[in-house]
Amino acid sequence: MADMLAPSQPVPSSPQDTSDAERKVPWYFQLLYFFANLSGHLTIIPTVIFLLPMQIKLMDPHNAEFSLGWVEAVGGIASVIAAPIMGAISDRTTISLGRRRFWMLLSAVCAALSLFLLARSSTLWLLAVGWFLLQFFADTVTAMLQAVIPDRIPQKQRGLLSVYVGLAIPLAVMVGSIIIAVFLKNNKLTAYYVFMGAILLLTLFFSLVYKERPISRAEVPPFRWVDFLKNFWISPRKHPDFAWTFLTRLLFMLGYFAITAFLKLYMENALHYEALFPGKTVDQGILTVETLMTVTMVIGSFVGGIVSDKIQRRKPVVAISALIVMVACLFPALSTSWNALLAWAIILGLGYGSFFAVDTALATQVLPKASDRGKDIGIIAMAMALPQIFSPMIGSSVLWLSQKNYSFLFLTSAVLVLLSALLVRNIKSVR
Repeated sequence: MADMLAPSQPVPSSPQDTSDAERKVPWYFQLLYFFANLSGHLTIIPTVIFLLPMQIKLMDPHNAEFSLGWVEAVGGIASVIAAPIMGAISDRTTISLGRRRFWMLLSAVCAALSLFLLARSSTLWLLAVGWFLLQFFADTVTAMLQAVIPDRIPQKQRGLLSVYVGLAIPLAVMVGSIIIAVFLKNNKLTAYYVFMGAILLLTLFFSLVYKERPISRAEVPPFRWVDFLKNFWISPRKHPDFAWTFLTRLLFMLGYFAITAFLKLYMENALHYEALFPGKTVDQGILTVETLMTVTMVIGSFVGGIVSDKIQRRKPVVAISALIVMVACLFPALSTSWNALLAWAIILGLGYGSFFAVDTALATQVLPKASDRGKDIGIIAMAMALPQIFSPMIGSSVLWLSQKNYSFLFLTSAVLVLLSALLVRNIKSVR
């Protein structure tokens, strides 16, 4: 560690600011980059949707909801801290394998070991430890992959590469669902071993084509704990564009998760899905909604990413995408019907896919310092992690104050994403 975090005199430049970041990356690089991102999310999302609830129900059938809540909360802490901390450490890493590639590979191995621990867990405490470790190391893998964009990808390809970051999330849900519910339905815990192989192999394959030039010890400032910790604070006054980018994503994600966290309850208590469609379950209805949303997310991601690369403008696409999501929220806010919910899913997918792809590219253009890219990308990632913790609190408060009127919940979501769209204009250094 001492060699990797070597003390020396600071140098403002970075090797990734040279011609490496001006060369377009080939198709096979893009393909392996997408699969590496998919493998990171594939370990997390199907685990929290399918495997953890199943294991906890077997371990603690009488208090499954409470136990699931605190186990997920433990993992939530890891999700918030992993990206900025490991990003900051990677910024200072001088090992010959490369600062991002080294931590990407090491974290993939640790994530695989965490999956093994989850597969073998027999108590809630072991399950909680395994989930914390998996969240931490899988999020580190995805954080290192996101740092590749500002490190290596030229401006004209950042929108497209950011599409792959955004697509990995909904496709991880779909692929994980197929693996667990179709191929391994009789032994679902075997999925942990499938995910182990996926993250190890796909991360390794990408690392073989990502020729990262290591930074030298002369490019790393002296290591002091006080300076290291202080560096996590980025002054909004000195770096307003970074602050506005963080805030716009935070508001957007608060609006998005405020709805998705309560989707099942909405379909049960407001839409009365099973009475509306006798013989069908709410879970089947959710699968229909999520499938439509995933398809339109794919379309929205590619359209938004390619258009923003073509016109070399990020802000208008981000703002329009947020407005599309706002419009989507108005359908179920004004009409509690199945058709209104389908319209919400289709339109929201288009807007969300486009927003996340282009906002990711925009974020890479407002990073304060080249030498702190890993840490700064990690801080931006917190704008997605924090809403997953606080959005359910906002949603439950709105439902309590409105006496379970879900129209107010959708309107709250619309207002939050509208604020996100309006505040994009405050970002000045990016078109």
